[in-house]
Amino acid sequence: MNEQYTVFLIGGGTGGNEQAVFTLHDVGTRCRLTCSYRNKVIEAEEDDYFEALCQSASSSKWKEFCPFVTARVAMFSLKAL
Repeated sequence: MNEQYTVFLIGGGTGGNEQAVFTLHDVGTRCRLTCSYRNKVIEAEEDDYFEALCQSASSSKWKEFCPFVTARVAMFSLKAL
């Protein structure tokens, strides 16, 4: 599987015009999640996509992304499962 989901970023003074792209990759039995935004990339690989999202959220890079975290990102994680 190689799927992409675009999430519009709300907050942080963007006016809703910025986007992040979440890409899901199956790597054997592992799940790799990549989030790209403003020329930054956060990657995580776990047994499932929800765990990969949680691992990404604990990344120091995620702190720069935090103003944009919305319920839509949480919904994405459920949809990806």
